[in-house]
Amino acid sequence: MSDDSKQNLSLNSLDTFGNYENSDYEMDAELQELVSGMILAEKYRLENQAGQGGMGVVWKAFDVVGERNVALKFVPKEIRHNEAAMYQVKETFKTIQALNHQYICPVYALERDAKFGYYIVMMWLKGMTLAEFRKQKNFRQEMILPILKPLAVALDYAHKQGVIHRDVKPGNIFLPKSDNGTIRSVQLIDFGLAAEIQVSMTLHTTSQVKTSGTMAYMPPEQWRGRTQDARTDQYALATVAYELYSGHLPFMAANTEMLRLCVLQDPPDEIKSVPAHVNSALQKALAKDRKERFASCTDFVNALSEQAATPVLRTESFPEKSLEDFLPEEESHFWELASEYEELLKDYAPEGRRPTAKMEEMQAQANRIAEFCQQLLTQKERTRREYVEDGMLQTAAPMKTICDEIKRLNELVTKWRPKDFLQFIRTERRLSKDPKPGDRMVKTINGVQFAFRWCPAGSFMMGSPEDELGRYKDEKQHHVTLTKGFWMLETQVTQEMWQSVMGNNPSDFEGDDLPVENVSWHDCQKFCQKLRNLGLNIQLPTEAQWEYACRAGTTTSLNNGKNITSTYEICENLDEVGWYAKNSDWTTRAVGQKKPNAWGLYDMHGNVWEWCADWYGDYPSGSVTDPTGPRSGSGRVYRGGGWYYYARFCRSAYRGSGTPTDRGDDLGFRPVFVP
Repeated sequence: MSDDSKQNLSLNSLDTFGNYENSDYEMDAELQELVSGMILAEKYRLENQAGQGGMGVVWKAFDVVGERNVALKFVPKEIRHNEAAMYQVKETFKTIQALNHQYICPVYALERDAKFGYYIVMMWLKGMTLAEFRKQKNFRQEMILPILKPLAVALDYAHKQGVIHRDVKPGNIFLPKSDNGTIRSVQLIDFGLAAEIQVSMTLHTTSQVKTSGTMAYMPPEQWRGRTQDARTDQYALATVAYELYSGHLPFMAANTEMLRLCVLQDPPDEIKSVPAHVNSALQKALAKDRKERFASCTDFVNALSEQAATPVLRTESFPEKSLEDFLPEEESHFWELASEYEELLKDYAPEGRRPTAKMEEMQAQANRIAEFCQQLLTQKERTRREYVEDGMLQTAAPMKTICDEIKRLNELVTKWRPKDFLQFIRTERRLSKDPKPGDRMVKTINGVQFAFRWCPAGSFMMGSPEDELGRYKDEKQHHVTLTKGFWMLETQVTQEMWQSVMGNNPSDFEGDDLPVENVSWHDCQKFCQKLRNLGLNIQLPTEAQWEYACRAGTTTSLNNGKNITSTYEICENLDEVGWYAKNSDWTTRAVGQKKPNAWGLYDMHGNVWEWCADWYGDYPSGSVTDPTGPRSGSGRVYRGGGWYYYARFCRSAYRGSGTPTDRGDDLGFRPVFVP
């Protein structure tokens, strides 16, 4: 067996199935007849056996129809020909197959061969498991959180879909690597299928499979055979974290019964080499009573970080509300007032002209509202102290936004500078003269140019047709009308642009002309707010604005008028317009190097994901006008794909989402300027 074959997804995930009382592998005579070059299901050409273990054999194969490498995992011989035993496995497979997340390894099909029985077809990944990675000499403690964070996000996503993994452990956490050997991101594998196979074997054969998980990572409720939920996976993830931080499992014993007693009765020892808040988070996530654990896996991983050492009020205590909810009814006209104020400013022309009586009246009203809001802030002193800058608490933020906006409006009046306003008005008037699609406008901020392209008002079909290659079911096509045009940044926000506004650079890949990344949705909002404070109406695009601008009149899966030709392999049509997994060399690239779309927008496909304003949710069933997404949700939308992702994830219609606090080396943005 080649060294390359020894470091792949299939071989290293076999230990998931090895949970027999006697785990020695018994030769599967039937599968010994499989040979390289054999074709299964008229499309899977076998290449080489990648591994074997206590519960199956894995082959690397090439899908001649889909033009991609795949892994074929043959179900254990005890049940792969037994339709009754396979029924629940097949039902579970349907649920797992529907999972669509960047950190969950996709499963493509559950096939049945007349001679060899059932086998699972899944993505082929090259790299190593976390079990192997942590044994390397260069493994360091600072690598732990970047591994745990995407795992937590993936698990929380699956839990919201009603799916529990039930066997989270280092052997089921895969670290893919690029052709140059660089480890990038993570993939969670064997999602729920191994556990269901184990259950079926217990019910339908004489094989003695003790549990639905791997014993060292199982919480008390799993040992007792009781109901399992999302907190079961959280416990297992905490066991993985404990093992990474300490170098050993929280509970170890000479035999199964002793291990069971330790898990059920003993608290885990504290780890002396980590800060107190890490030990505190581990103890909570490893609580015997699952009710005492964190509300989500993300909450647990956040608690491991330095930021989470400070007590933070939970989102559930202060749900997100509209700004009007924080103002008395008689003051809720503030935003209409502000809008009217801005219109008056636009109409102000003669140099030296004093503010009108109407403006002075509006200023007085704004002052009264500012005083009222300040009283609110004083009453919420504790809330403001505990507000985390990039956290989820939603109470203090709207009130602070009100006060910031009022302050800005007051400054416009009290620091009246006619020449500046004349220039402002001339710019506004020039932009209002019906620009053509793709017209270019440049704004200079702190010496750095921000180029925008005009996207006119119009209508389009949002989403993808049912026959589009790589399509997901949340891309339901519907007619959208946008009644107002807007200016979209020509490229993704670069690190030079970010630094000119924010004064720092959070990016993992450094370079002035590289897109800024490792920014959360909240970070992007702060960037936009700083530009609004300068008088520029900059904001994140709505999801509809983003797709409308990306398509620029096209109806194909890519904005160059072409479709993707492969979901997971090289796609020449995408090569023209975007950086993705097959051409990026596993890094971000300088913006503006690929072909722009018809409106002059670069890198709408790939390079980095782009945050949008909307909460993620189901599309409407009919036509809509100026949609802004659901009123609430758990994840914000990001679009466009990135340097680490395959072609299907970079299509114009593909929808990604993450919590507003998510950051990553593939998350960036491009705002819009609304005249």
